[in-house]
Amino acid sequence: MKRGNPRPLTPDLQAELDALAVVPDSEIDTAEMPPITDWSKAVRGGLYRPLKRPLSLRVDADVLAWFKRQGQGYQTRMNAALREYAERQSELPHEETPAEKIRSKLKDLGINEQDVANAIAYFRKIS
Repeated sequence: MKRGNPRPLTPDLQAELDALAVVPDSEIDTAEMPPITDWSKAVRGGLYRPLKRPLSLRVDADVLAWFKRQGQGYQTRMNAALREYAERQSELPHEETPAEKIRSKLKDLGINEQDVANAIAYFRKIS
């Protein structure tokens, strides 16, 4: 995963984004955007980043070796395993993630989540 600041926007790209930002949603033509039918490569919670805290933790060598053998991202997988265990023990109450809050708000407003996903995919493609 990349860290640090992304490359700065060019003046032309910034001007294009500024122009798009003032266009009302009702004027955005999504007719040419294909619907997303294959969600197999979707990443759940890809935009949500929970607060992380550094920790020194002693773990059995064989457990650590097993996670490391799975490849890059072993700390993330260890965190996920710990979170799953804690949630199963009901010690951590389920907090609505920002993505879940957004989905709920879209539903309340009567906005189709698929239309939003299509728009995001389109803007990622052209940027």
